[in-house]
Amino acid sequence: MMEQCKAQHTPEPEFVLIRNKEFRTILPRDYLTDQVLNRIGLNERQRKAVDFIKVSKKITNKDLRQLTDAIYRTASRDLDDLVKKGLFGSFV
Repeated sequence: MMEQCKAQHTPEPEFVLIRNKEFRTILPRDYLTDQVLNRIGLNERQRKAVDFIKVSKKITNKDLRQLTDAIYRTASRDLDDLVKKGLFGSFV
């Protein structure tokens, strides 16, 4: 199941044990669909950042530069714009 989620660029399931009696699997809904991303107006670098974050749960400026061959300032602007658009919390 974990491999399938990674292959589809969707969040991994969460496994929860409740009071040592009940086991639940939570499959998060991926709200960042292509339709939503098109409406938001992301560029190709930002789309790659979103796909990366869906799998890795985080991204750094260096990660985005390696994914896209962007320079430092371009990657910073792209990440800042994702935050301004409300997609993610602030990047450090």
